[in-house]
Amino acid sequence: MPNTQKRKILYDRTLRDLQKQIIFQEHAAYIPISTVKFYENEKYPYQILVEKKWLAKERKNELNKII
Repeated sequence: MPNTQKRKILYDRTLRDLQKQIIFQEHAAYIPISTVKFYENEKYPYQILVEKKWLAKERKNELNKII
């Protein structure tokens, strides 16, 4: 079974470049699950957490079953 990454953090130096990465990752089946965060004094201060679309959909289905 291949080792697939379900979540990852995207990093970049500028907000514009990070937004380009987010769009690219959306085409690769990842969606943002957090807001963009800015960490001062970091090499890549703009960061966001993304997750596989199917995983987010499964979690949403589980929440609907509980309600």
